[in-house]
Amino acid sequence: MDGSGETRAAPTRRRAVVRWLWRGASVLVFVLVVDYLVLPQLAGTERSLHLLRSANLSLIVAAVALEAASLVSYSLMTHRIVGGGRAGLNWVLRADLTGLGVSHVLPGGAATGNAMRFGLLHERGATATDAAVGLTLEGVLSTSALAVLLWVVLVVSIPFYGPSAAYVTGAVLGALLMAGIALAVVGYSRREALAPGVAHRVIARMPSRWRPRLDRTFAAAGEQVRELLGNAPNLRAAAGCAGLNWLLDAASLWCFLAAFGWVAHPVGLLVAYGVAMLVGMLPISPGGLGIVEALLIPALIAMGAPQATAVLGVVSWRLFEYWAPIPLAGLSWVSLRLQVWFGERSRTPRHGH
Repeated sequence: MDGSGETRAAPTRRRAVVRWLWRGASVLVFVLVVDYLVLPQLAGTERSLHLLRSANLSLIVAAVALEAASLVSYSLMTHRIVGGGRAGLNWVLRADLTGLGVSHVLPGGAATGNAMRFGLLHERGATATDAAVGLTLEGVLSTSALAVLLWVVLVVSIPFYGPSAAYVTGAVLGALLMAGIALAVVGYSRREALAPGVAHRVIARMPSRWRPRLDRTFAAAGEQVRELLGNAPNLRAAAGCAGLNWLLDAASLWCFLAAFGWVAHPVGLLVAYGVAMLVGMLPISPGGLGIVEALLIPALIAMGAPQATAVLGVVSWRLFEYWAPIPLAGLSWVSLRLQVWFGERSRTPRHGH
């Protein structure tokens, strides 16, 4: 009975996975068509073609280079935080690219991509706890860096654009968010913090067979967090890489817009970019697909960008920021598999005849 039940369940699970992948692929194709066929039509076909023909090639090359540098900055942050094992920067970069591409394709976004990255880092020698806690801290640090960047440019923007109620509210909320994060970090970095006591009380309510393992996991995770937070130079370097990742990405967008003839004010562009990217982090669509575009394009037009330039600039930037990592993820994953395979083959003793 049990065997036949499992036999029937396997095809059912496979069909569910296939349906899930099919729906995800359908959504991607739909948004791809909207991004690269419908939006340029709204901008005006003739005007779009004129902008493409007259685009500044040097600025486009600079934009692509800045986007690549943004990805490298993110991997430098990963390398700083996760650290352990035999994973050099080259392996970490390819693991990050693989996870990024997966997060842009499959539902679940960042969670799905992080699961892939966790497996690749763990395979290379990072302990399960180091990889899991490190990737979690990395996500918090990256989001915090974007929040800090947005808060700073909101404050700086007030002299340029006046004391807008939305900007002032955003600045106050950002300050409260950063204060909360700072308090949490300071509290957790101290051994006498309340967090361990709260966690142990929660664990005490769990089934008895789970408690020893949960206690060990929490103790190891807490020790790693304290070690990371206690290494100030390493933490500053990781935070710098996180901020650089966002700034280089925004600079890439600026270059694409400038390539099509509109020079954006850096402060206004960073405000629009920061809001769009923060909202795009919400688990609504993979990588904020469709959401980032829907927020950025109207914001840029409101700042004075011609409609066709705003559409082409954002669409071109997303081509390299969102879509290019997808095929690169496949190539990165294959290269990692080949590296492991060749490494295992070289370690296998060969017997002569």
